[in-house]
Amino acid sequence: MSGVNIHLEDCTYDGNITMELEGSPAFRALRVKREDLKKYADFLDGRGIIMLLIGTDSLYVDQSGHETIYRRLENTHSGELDSKWHTAAAFRCSREITAGELGYLENAVCEDIYLRTNFVNLSPAPAESDCNAQYRRKHYELDAEMLRRCEEYEREIITYLRCFPYMIFPRTNLSAPAKNDWMWSDKLTDIFFYTRNDKSCYGWAEIPVLCGKTTKRHVILRKGSKLSANISRSINDKIGIQRRTLEHQGKIVDGILMEDLTFDSPSAAGMFLTGRSFDGNVEWKTDERIPLKDLL
Repeated sequence: MSGVNIHLEDCTYDGNITMELEGSPAFRALRVKREDLKKYADFLDGRGIIMLLIGTDSLYVDQSGHETIYRRLENTHSGELDSKWHTAAAFRCSREITAGELGYLENAVCEDIYLRTNFVNLSPAPAESDCNAQYRRKHYELDAEMLRRCEEYEREIITYLRCFPYMIFPRTNLSAPAKNDWMWSDKLTDIFFYTRNDKSCYGWAEIPVLCGKTTKRHVILRKGSKLSANISRSINDKIGIQRRTLEHQGKIVDGILMEDLTFDSPSAAGMFLTGRSFDGNVEWKTDERIPLKDLL
């Protein structure tokens, strides 16, 4: 993915916006005011993921199911939701997509909201505790090829979320970033990934960014990470002892980390994950393949 084409439909950051990744993306993105839905009926004539925006800091994540996005938006939603949402962000798939794949993507978007923003997610499901890669891989009954596609689709949607000007919510005052903006979240962290080529070891970590190269960083290795089966003889056996202790406590099951762990540095987290020496600044990368060293 080399770039994103962003079209300000009303020549303003607060108006309707369409986006499309360069190349042949599976998804296109639209942010549209509720009163303008009919203008974009053709754009919304497909299946995909929906976010209903409420006020300035709350949202509701949904999927189209077997309907088109346009029909889903026109239908009645639960509770008082219909009287409150003012804008929709829609991510329409241009390919055939299954209900399981839509469920996977809805879960992934919810996880990104919980991890990366201060927005209030009003979606009753999936529960926050279920929004993780381990749950997605097991729950939606997807084969290896479908999982590969979903990971590609997820990267596209998250890229669009990062690219909405200023923030996904329309704003009337653009003079200063809001704390709930994806770009300007007061958490000042990003999610980084590591995957061994044969997929026998993979993980993701929440790491502070943009705070200086010499700053000590407390890193959270996220639950659902899969630890390497072996530990190199060249590193301290402290890692082996720590792993065995956590296995005894039920915090590591079949090599899968069952709860978040905090480490004193990116390299320490990576060493625990891979069982070998690990250059955290180089080997931890964002979903856009940007190494940590470029975001210090």
